[in-house]
Amino acid sequence: MAEWLASASPTPDAVLAAWQKPNGLADLPFGRLFDAVQVLGREQGFAALCRIPTDLVGPVFYSNRSMYFLIPAGAKLPGDLEDKAFVVRSGVLTCPALFESASVAGSWWVYLPQVPGRLTDVDELARALQQGVLS
Repeated sequence: MAEWLASASPTPDAVLAAWQKPNGLADLPFGRLFDAVQVLGREQGFAALCRIPTDLVGPVFYSNRSMYFLIPAGAKLPGDLEDKAFVVRSGVLTCPALFESASVAGSWWVYLPQVPGRLTDVDELARALQQGVLS
């Protein structure tokens, strides 16, 4: 799984090397393999996560009081959610290795990748958000 996630970077070997260091963090750019939907607040993020069937959830990451649901690059949320949810298409996700079991610099993987290439289903995430998470 780590290799697949590291392939989001133009330098995947550097990502894997950073993750081998104690408390190592690596930057994974948005827009290559994935974008993200940012949900402000841990409670709102966990509420959305609980509403999505596990076979339709991709990696979910927590950092800076927000949860990031990784979605396919270029995917769009329905228009009525675009104004409420933050779709992140540029910048980087600074994250610890997948095998880190504790928070590193206040960040951690909430839901680890289960299958290479599986990202959160945008329609299911939209349904979860429409059920009151961001209302």
